[in-house]
Amino acid sequence: MTTWIPRLTRRSPVHDLLEAMHPVWTEVQGMAAVLRFSDPEQEGRRKGRLGLADLSCLPRLGLKGAGVLAWLRGNGLQAAEALYAVTPIEEHGILVRIDREEVILEDGLQGQVVSRIRDRLSANPPGVYRVERQEASFLLTGSRTNQVLSQTCGHDFRESAGQVVLSRVAGVSCRLLQTEASGIPGLRIWLDPSYSVYLWETLLGIVREDGGDAVGLSCLYPGLLSASSRKG
Repeated sequence: MTTWIPRLTRRSPVHDLLEAMHPVWTEVQGMAAVLRFSDPEQEGRRKGRLGLADLSCLPRLGLKGAGVLAWLRGNGLQAAEALYAVTPIEEHGILVRIDREEVILEDGLQGQVVSRIRDRLSANPPGVYRVERQEASFLLTGSRTNQVLSQTCGHDFRESAGQVVLSRVAGVSCRLLQTEASGIPGLRIWLDPSYSVYLWETLLGIVREDGGDAVGLSCLYPGLLSASSRKG
């Protein structure tokens, strides 16, 4: 399979590992992202059983300071009262309150909230400070997700439904969020990029031992397949 790798301004922390698997690429939010690794129907089936995807292309932004919650409200964004609670924002993005005066925003595939908020920060609102968030972001998806977690993470997610949790996965400190799409369970994983290669390789090895493999964005976001597939 040939590859197309655009010259873009952002790069996944695991780009080199993905490139070595000779995927078909697409562009998402200014980053080269994997559209698919193999046959779309095969990846669709894999998504339902066990797959691992790189979602580092989704832009995210941290904000902190005494004025941050009020400023966000003035911009149409309401953070949850509870720490680590997740608030949906437009285009499948999320807003997470991680401290009394600190939040993280992450856009969905086509969301523009992060770029809009970045632009509005140029006015230097009082009591609001930008925090760069360059984490790697992965998704475990499928009915066998819990089997992977049983080997790598000791957290009991029954105690934290709908919340981001801080825990270790294969010894790496991560932020984790259980998800579900069309009845298919999943787990979002965010981590420091310096550990991303190790964790991707570790998780992919476990996934493959259980009959799964890496998957691209086309099986997670089917509209991408016809809209943005490109090969070199």
